[in-house]
Amino acid sequence: ILTIRDSQKRLVFEIQYTSKWYTKSKDQGYSLEMIDINAACLESQNWGSSISSNGGTPGLLNSISGIANDTTKPDLLGFKIIANKLSVAFSENMDYETLIRLENYSILNSPIKINSIRVSNRKNIDIELSDSLAKDSILELLLNNLSDCSFNDMDSKKIEVGTLRKLEKSELIISEVLFNPRNDGADFIEIINNTNRILNLKDCRISNIGSNNKLGVPIYITNKNHFLRPGQLVVLTTNKLNIQNNYPKSIGREFLEMETFPSYPNQKGTVILLNPLLEFIDSLYYHENMHSSILKSFEGVSLERIIESKNQVLQSSSGNENFASPGYLISKKESENKDFWLKEDVFFPNQVSKNSTLEINYNLKSNSNLVSIQILDINGKMLTNIASNLFISQFGTIEWDGRNITGEILPTGYYIILIKKLSENQISSYFLKAVLVNSN
Repeated sequence: ILTIRDSQKRLVFEIQYTSKWYTKSKDQGYSLEMIDINAACLESQNWGSSISSNGGTPGLLNSISGIANDTTKPDLLGFKIIANKLSVAFSENMDYETLIRLENYSILNSPIKINSIRVSNRKNIDIELSDSLAKDSILELLLNNLSDCSFNDMDSKKIEVGTLRKLEKSELIISEVLFNPRNDGADFIEIINNTNRILNLKDCRISNIGSNNKLGVPIYITNKNHFLRPGQLVVLTTNKLNIQNNYPKSIGREFLEMETFPSYPNQKGTVILLNPLLEFIDSLYYHENMHSSILKSFEGVSLERIIESKNQVLQSSSGNENFASPGYLISKKESENKDFWLKEDVFFPNQVSKNSTLEINYNLKSNSNLVSIQILDINGKMLTNIASNLFISQFGTIEWDGRNITGEILPTGYYIILIKKLSENQISSYFLKAVLVNSN
């Protein structure tokens, strides 16, 4: 880096050069010359190897003197916050006068103020704030009227930066999935912030469970900051326009368009949500049999999760929503769906403890019901029957000891409880999820 400062140590000129600026075969013994002194702040596009026979022109007009045009708008490269200092990086050298004007920066919806602007170099500034950002909160900064050193104006930009702790299990919930789209359209996954704090989707990933019962390749949702407020939803897909064309009510909703998507087969599959450390956040097992038996076709019909339910309860999206509701919730609350739930979703079948069996509780509207209950692995393979057309009354408990159809305790893992209920000539299906821990 070469810098020139005045007697007050204020920056007058700065250039960060590199050997890559040389013309091929004209590096050793040749000087780097500026092309256009009226565009002195430009970098590689305004420099090159001297073409003088002497290898340089000290004190003379540069041998490659000419005009260097710059019409490219500057952009943001990145930003970060530490304590009360917000650092911002730009794509090219900026105009010093616009950088130092406090009125070009506005903090939105916060009592925090800007104390000063320090120009580290023409590509980087440090903004000193009146206070540090509170834990689990974000700061919104609006940048206006900035330009590069060639006076190309930068578009107005809004920065959102946060001090957020890592995502934990069940803080993000998979709330809806479309796995059998219409006319070879796009799948989508809807997720919701299930907390009372702001969450960041940056570097979170989605995946699936392959036919080998192993986790598929995790795919990044986004590598940029994307904040979700409490209760906010976002739709993940590879084709936003396709989803909006098929489900017009999704227009104006929150979307994140991804370049690639895991494979989610039309019959059954598992959606996996991971945090940036590849730790498990949520999963959703789906099967086409979860759809209402009244439907003649499942194509283009999503499965919605009843968010208020402790366990995984899915239902076909309503026809008056065009059979999907990407970006908004319409599911019934659990208080309106008194069905089946687990007392605890983790149990230890070979230990002497209160959690040695899985307790499936029920509280139903009818006092005359027939139920069939199967245990499935995460790929939908049936492992055992707990009940087959068992008559049950309005409320009670059914237990599972963790054994398969041959009487062996199953290995540690996730298992799906499929319940089918016949009541008042109506068949309902429920899927619960449990973790079996086999300590042997």
